[in-house]
Amino acid sequence: MVIGVMGLVGLVIDVGMLYAIKIKLSAAADGAALATARALGAASNGGASITTVGQAYFAANMPPSYMFSTNASMTDPVTTTNADGSQTVSVTATASFPLLFLRLLNNTQTVNVQAAATRRNLNLVMVLDRSGSMNTSGSCAPMVAAAQEFVNNFIAGQDALGLVVFGGSYDNTYGITKNFTSGGTTLSQKIGTITCGGNTGSAQALTIAHQMLSGLPSSQTTGAINAIVFFTDGQPNGLAADWPIATSSTAGFPYANSSGDSAGVGTTTVSPWFLGYPKSGCTATSISGVIARNGEQNTGIYGMVAPSIGSDAGAVSGTGCAFTSSTNDAHGQNLQKRVHEDVAYIPATDHYGNATTGYWDSAAGTTKQIINVGPYSGKVMIDFYQSGSCTDSYGNSNPCGLFNNNIDLASMNAAESAATSARTDANVPVIIFSIGLGGAADAFPGQFLEHVSNTTTSDLHSSHLSEPSGQYIYVTGKGQLTGAFQQIASFVLRLSS
Repeated sequence: MVIGVMGLVGLVIDVGMLYAIKIKLSAAADGAALATARALGAASNGGASITTVGQAYFAANMPPSYMFSTNASMTDPVTTTNADGSQTVSVTATASFPLLFLRLLNNTQTVNVQAAATRRNLNLVMVLDRSGSMNTSGSCAPMVAAAQEFVNNFIAGQDALGLVVFGGSYDNTYGITKNFTSGGTTLSQKIGTITCGGNTGSAQALTIAHQMLSGLPSSQTTGAINAIVFFTDGQPNGLAADWPIATSSTAGFPYANSSGDSAGVGTTTVSPWFLGYPKSGCTATSISGVIARNGEQNTGIYGMVAPSIGSDAGAVSGTGCAFTSSTNDAHGQNLQKRVHEDVAYIPATDHYGNATTGYWDSAAGTTKQIINVGPYSGKVMIDFYQSGSCTDSYGNSNPCGLFNNNIDLASMNAAESAATSARTDANVPVIIFSIGLGGAADAFPGQFLEHVSNTTTSDLHSSHLSEPSGQYIYVTGKGQLTGAFQQIASFVLRLSS
């Protein structure tokens, strides 16, 4: 009976050790298959071979002599292309175990496991900020280099990549394609031509990226990861809209101060701050383009589509409009700085239908001003009077007068609306990954990008639970950009394999 009991104990111990070895071997093979699937893009772009990656992961996860096992090994990964274009990586791993108590039955037992990982197809559009603050911080070239390295993580012929670059205007001269490493100009080469300057028109850039993805055939988007990678160094300050021209006098807040300026207009009374403007001289009733804020002055109405990847569009034309006039106003301003004399108010939606009202209208620290008199009562002012001390264009210290915070708030609302539209697209729901570069003098870039990506830590996430949740990475300096882009690549590849 003792011999029988000892045999049963030996059986339990040997079988238990065999089971433990099999679990460890399976985990190592699974890890190797997943790592290999994620490395397919890098391997196809000159990175380590999938064999090197797979064997390295297997060795790291299957220690030699684990539980007295011997001869642990894995076959080289085998890649198979599936009917839908996705790729499956398969491996087989084995290990031997010298039986400790049941050697009379069989001296050595061999454990075999198989593992596979399928890498889903990917449709991804990069949306890159080329605004002037990128030059100021010296971040333009590091961003370009980081974005070029990011591209190397993906597989030409299987993944489809595209590019939208934006300042105040947007450029989408690299449409989404699976052939991003071939043709006349590769995607990496195109990224290399980016130069920085201009304002920050995020909403229309996100909308154009969404349109790229939604325009793909369903056979390409179904079952695939459809994503936007959005990089910016600050909150938006430019809005693309169909701007209503003031056909009646409007109650705005012109350049004025309490102590006078060199044009001799200001007085010590309050009333000049609220003079408003007569109706516009524009012959059009609406003008389409981008109005952006620069300091405390609007920079006019510019074209929405950039002439090249390295510049913003020029000013749009408008017959009889103040913003096209080279004649100075009473405050010495002309051309683009007089746009507030033509535009009646900020419309409720931008050019693409994105809402310009929303979260930021009442967020802590914001002040949205509404017209409360005249024919446009209840509309959002394009300019408003801000109290406090400011230095005017003549070097005089005066009350702030004209202030354009409403443009910022409308731009942020529109960008978040554009992101929500992309995430809730019934045919091509888009997941958005964001990278925010610190350093710009903006109050809300982090919270803004949490909203755009619908992260699980966003204060708005509970009202967007049915939408894809992306990732947001914040970096404090240009030297961290490569790491941030690679983190995003890891997130994307983790989803796809």
